[in-house]
Amino acid sequence: MNPSMSSPFVLPRILVADDDPSSQAVLRYLLADSYDVTIVGDGQKAIDLLQVEEFDLMLLDLQMPRANGFQVLQTLQTNPPSNAMPVIVISAFDETEKVIQALHLGAKDYVNKPLDLQVLLARIETHLGLQRLISQQQSTIKALAMTRDVQLKLSRIISHDLKSPLTNFRIGHYMLREIISPNEEALRVIDNMEQTLNAIIDMIRVFVEAVNAQELRPKFGVVNTRTLVRDVVAQHQLVAGRKSIRLVFDAPEFLLWGDARMLNQALSNLVNNALKFSPVDTESHLWVEDLGDRCRLYVHDQGPGIPQEEQDELFGMFSKLRNRPTAGESSTGLGLWIVRQLVTLHSGSYGVESRPNEGSTFWFEIPIATEEQIASIQPEE
Repeated sequence: MNPSMSSPFVLPRILVADDDPSSQAVLRYLLADSYDVTIVGDGQKAIDLLQVEEFDLMLLDLQMPRANGFQVLQTLQTNPPSNAMPVIVISAFDETEKVIQALHLGAKDYVNKPLDLQVLLARIETHLGLQRLISQQQSTIKALAMTRDVQLKLSRIISHDLKSPLTNFRIGHYMLREIISPNEEALRVIDNMEQTLNAIIDMIRVFVEAVNAQELRPKFGVVNTRTLVRDVVAQHQLVAGRKSIRLVFDAPEFLLWGDARMLNQALSNLVNNALKFSPVDTESHLWVEDLGDRCRLYVHDQGPGIPQEEQDELFGMFSKLRNRPTAGESSTGLGLWIVRQLVTLHSGSYGVESRPNEGSTFWFEIPIATEEQIASIQPEE
């Protein structure tokens, strides 16, 4: 891309190839104030110049010595730096077949001599404007490609660098189980660690796959709400215990149509959010409500509540509120955004109900599995 196309402080460069002295004088006078103009008097000089310099637009006469305009256009087609440059043909030829030939050879426009100068100026600006848009589009595509490349590299780093510590964690987990096997309370802690570790490994894999595939793809099946809620509560009991927060849940059994890993992550994020912003020695409640063809899962905390003006931003990427976690926990601002992404993939909805000093209730809805969907995953007898 010619730098002049991307900078407003550099005049666009125009190459004029015309052997008529009067036309050269008129075009120099017409263009000199607004453009950086170079004029040559024969086609071969134009060809030679285009081998070593870049221009934003070319005005090309068809009748010239040494190499005519058609030969110049043919040469441009084989020269990658110049073949994207718009060429406006200016010629006394008024034969339709000559015009068509020039356009087939890559010319973008055609103006007859004697020149209508206002029309010519308008067409020059139009083609330069189009070229600027093309340059901007190419820059955007290049930037997106670079972003995509960074995503892939990061996903490989995450996948590679997390394998070793997680493998060590798993080995240590099994060794601890053998060491403390007589201690029932310690075994419950180990069971919680195993559930948490499996959930971490599973979701890392899901999100690495998502980066590689550029989208999350749910693996739909039947998800039992009772199992879902109990698993999520078990995963968070240790964290809740450290802050003396009681996790209270009511989980009747409904069968949802969704991806069990993703729904576990969505509900886990809501519970984790509730625990972060709840004071010590409080309660967080989870419950499930039947809405007919959909099921709504709720998580309520006894935190400080969320002002109305901040609620619209809650599910945005990197969204952070004035309220801070009550025990110094970290907050990336991604948890609720991930909930939004996962629930949306299930054709579900999400929301929050909150008032200052009255706690917050986050929820999401997921379709209940139909009889046909349930039957589709059951093996035939």
